[in-house]
Amino acid sequence: MFKISKLDEAKDLVIGASFLATGGGGNPDQGLKYMNEALKNNNIKVVSIDELPKDTIVATPYFVGSVSSKEREFKTDIMLQSVKELESIIGKNIGALAASEIGGGNTPIVFYVASKLNLPVVDGDFIGRAAPELEQSTANLFGYSLYPSVVSTNDGDIILVKRYADTRHYEYIARQVSIIGENSAFVIDTPLTVSQASNALVKGSISLSISIGKVINNPEKHGSVLDDIIRIIDGFKIARGVVKEVNLEEKEGFLVGEVTIEGEIKNKKAIIKDWIKNEHIFLRINDKPAVFPPDLIVFTNNNGIPVLNYELKEGIEVNLIASKAPKIWRSERGLEIFGPKHFGFNYDYVPVEELIRQFI
Repeated sequence: MFKISKLDEAKDLVIGASFLATGGGGNPDQGLKYMNEALKNNNIKVVSIDELPKDTIVATPYFVGSVSSKEREFKTDIMLQSVKELESIIGKNIGALAASEIGGGNTPIVFYVASKLNLPVVDGDFIGRAAPELEQSTANLFGYSLYPSVVSTNDGDIILVKRYADTRHYEYIARQVSIIGENSAFVIDTPLTVSQASNALVKGSISLSISIGKVINNPEKHGSVLDDIIRIIDGFKIARGVVKEVNLEEKEGFLVGEVTIEGEIKNKKAIIKDWIKNEHIFLRINDKPAVFPPDLIVFTNNNGIPVLNYELKEGIEVNLIASKAPKIWRSERGLEIFGPKHFGFNYDYVPVEELIRQFI
């Protein structure tokens, strides 16, 4: 167990989580506000899942919606009421909270809700990065139900999802509620036992986010911020380039489209195309696949600060970094729900460490 008790520690978490969020994961400015408010209540406890009593129920609060809905602030009383509604459905108190994904907005909201309820936060999440669809959850991958759940809008709509027939149906239900809520809805779901959560969680991702954030927020201590982060994540620096085209649109509750970057690889001009569905999903270099989902694609500025997808504009310079997805996503079932074919790309998955060799 450790505690987050200082604003600098909160800043490390938020910027590090934004780095791992692959262009999405919520707005870090909002996330820092949530962390600041959480710190006013008490020191925030972060625990290993194995430190919790065996009868603890762990649940997952997060926002669903397009990443472009970045300035939307959610009412606290609706979030807390949603948690209480879930407790009433399952007939048990929730004893700890875990992140659905790693992101600058969706990770801090867990800490904020936890501080209001005086609950610990688990050092882990259910993706190991950010992802666009609710079915991309390691709990789902392990066959654990995300239901029962509560989905709420900022206007006060509270929808109880007792059961869904399919995770795709659940995605549609939550996405439609978010559209009603001006592209933002609050969700509390995935009530699991400690044993189930221990099986499914990507463990240590909160600690990893803080480690990355410390490097970004203390550049004077590092010869090269990007090189040091790449060592931490066992990643790859692909290229530096200039954004030439941004073709993104709101579509069915997602930010979807393609971004084109002109860069240089091995001293030759390269045209890099990145397909986005809220997060970075599929990267091509000179029309050849370079990074497939579920592996991570991250855009940063020269100081290692992540550039999120709603911030992309023509003319800005970005560094392109890639790293391996958590091992569980490379399983047969993981690739069914998070691989290239799931997103409509007719390719067999090739791990980034193999695919990227031809480019770096």
